[in-house]
Amino acid sequence: MLKSSKSLKILSLAALVMIVSLVGVTGTVLAQGAGPSFQVVDWSTNPGTLQRGSQFDITITIENVGSEDAEDVSISIGTGNNFVGISPSGIINEIDEGDDGTFTLRGAVVSTITSGYYSIPITVDFVSDKDGSADTDTLTIGVYVQGSTAGDEGVASFTVTDWSANPENLYRGLEFDLTFNLTNVGTWDAEDIVVEVGTSSSFIGRSVSPMIERLQIGQSVVVTVKAGVASEITTGFMDLPLDISFNHPGSTGPQAMTETKNVGLYAVGKAPSLGTITGRPQIVIEDSTITTGAGDLLLTLTLRNTGDLPAKDVIVNLESSDYFSPTDGSSAVAVDAAIGIGESATVAIPLTIISSIEQRVTQEFTIDFGDYAGSYYNDTQRILLSVGDAAIDIPHLLISTFSTVPAPLTPGLTYQLDLQLQNVGDGPARDIFVRLGEDASSLSPLGMVNGTNVQYLSQIEGGATLPVSFTMAVDGGADPGLVTIDVALEYDDVYGVAQEESQALSLQVVDAPYFDIQFYEDLPEKIVVGDQITLPIEVINIGETEINVSTMEVTSNYFAISGGSTYIGSLDGGTSGSESFEAQAAQIGTATVTVTVNYLDDFQRSQQVIKTFSIEIEGEEVISGGESGGQSGTPGGFAGTSTMTFAQRLLNGLLGFFGIGTQSPGGMGGGGGAMPGGAAPADMGQGAAQ
Repeated sequence: MLKSSKSLKILSLAALVMIVSLVGVTGTVLAQGAGPSFQVVDWSTNPGTLQRGSQFDITITIENVGSEDAEDVSISIGTGNNFVGISPSGIINEIDEGDDGTFTLRGAVVSTITSGYYSIPITVDFVSDKDGSADTDTLTIGVYVQGSTAGDEGVASFTVTDWSANPENLYRGLEFDLTFNLTNVGTWDAEDIVVEVGTSSSFIGRSVSPMIERLQIGQSVVVTVKAGVASEITTGFMDLPLDISFNHPGSTGPQAMTETKNVGLYAVGKAPSLGTITGRPQIVIEDSTITTGAGDLLLTLTLRNTGDLPAKDVIVNLESSDYFSPTDGSSAVAVDAAIGIGESATVAIPLTIISSIEQRVTQEFTIDFGDYAGSYYNDTQRILLSVGDAAIDIPHLLISTFSTVPAPLTPGLTYQLDLQLQNVGDGPARDIFVRLGEDASSLSPLGMVNGTNVQYLSQIEGGATLPVSFTMAVDGGADPGLVTIDVALEYDDVYGVAQEESQALSLQVVDAPYFDIQFYEDLPEKIVVGDQITLPIEVINIGETEINVSTMEVTSNYFAISGGSTYIGSLDGGTSGSESFEAQAAQIGTATVTVTVNYLDDFQRSQQVIKTFSIEIEGEEVISGGESGGQSGTPGGFAGTSTMTFAQRLLNGLLGFFGIGTQSPGGMGGGGGAMPGGAAPADMGQGAAQ
């Protein structure tokens, strides 16, 4: 790299003579007359050794050696045969007499030169501070270029110059055309050339250029590509990359090659101080018209963008309807082009009438659209449609509801799938076949039990509903998740015309929790009203998979529980969580202790497993002589005695007859296994509470 004339001291005298003969001096020093005047005092290139056909950055320091100050100073690579300017420097507002300024340019070396020393012409544009007149100085800089050698086949290389945008003023979210000159500055022709916008956070490619069949060495062509400005930008200059793909028709045959060039563009966005950009497109349905026919109609919607960014990839979709069905099998219709700010576009949706309509009905539509920043939006709009008196007696079958018994589905479970077929048309549907999936493999991990995947119904009248049931099973090795079943409905109308509908059902398969809930220590053999005891409860995951348990809660009708809830946490298979709860016997009788284990299933929904225990609470015996050894065992103050009078025995017998007397001593009893909703023992495998 050559830095200044000082660096020439290390060269041989012959080399020095050659360099001086090429460039004269380091920078052309203009006569120090009236007005500003400049000379180069330092420069450097990156990379240090320039290569033919390659781009480079050059940093130049110039000094004002004139007799006046200069304003609005900028530099650029001047006109020449060996170097091409790609981007100009910035502007320095003022360089006073005797001061200097530093600039950075980007340029490219043509690919047609051979190795050697060359001069880069530098143009300095400025305005005199004294009289405001504009002027230009031309300087030169000497550099060494690694060029072609004898026998070098060469390759095509490109520069992009004289680019412009239409519209000229770019702002976030705008779509525009970029036009530029593409020049082959390489040492070989290029064929099948295509230019497109490359990957960028500031710009989005909207189209590629037409293919250019051939571009010879030194030949130029005008190219136009369509691009969009991203909406998430701030105001300023930014690079738009252009990816150039071409074939190199070398002596060994065609070879695909690529090259990327950048052009600088200025676009208006939000100021950085304003923070996150909140603008977006907004599509609304502003008008609708209907043309009716024999059972069919054409719905035309007018869409308007009322937002502050253009909308692209606009799709309108008919939501579920009691009156219409898409004629072409899909209710989604795309808008051909982007909709600019304040602009409108129309879409036409062919529909079939599936039930009688009179005058006006309301209908929902979903509208999906995006912007040039890559964000996508979804809106639902309900509009009033005026359809007149069009009607036709045709059947139309839908699956209105479906359910499984039992639910939810767990691996290894046999269940019944119940479908409700509804004829939402006015005419009857005949010879109906209901088919689950294409074949057995398409239903996996579900399978048929004691039947086939096809059922037949003779007829469903217009507006009627009929049930259809299939007995199925879940594979024991099924993973938890959603299972989709395709259901085909094939039937004839009153004219014998075949109709077919297809719907998809999604069923949830969840792992069943396998819990064993028990007392891990024995309770006292006898519990009397007023006793303070400990309920030592343990929850054991006896299954193979981890279960995310949150809390265990203990409640009772006859015990006062202290701190009746505790956190357990996730339990791996074969592990347990336990806690002791303080309880005070409050009433005579068979107490119910309910243990509720709260956990999350495979779909992160809160579920419960419940188990109940029965514990006998007795009244406290009274010591002979009528003195009580503790608190009274019954709400009325009566207590069991070892010696009772006739009246006392009679009263006790009456209380026992009505089920409110003292019960026989007893311990804990099972109130059923721990299952979601308390339906069955927890170790039997049923899961979520319904």
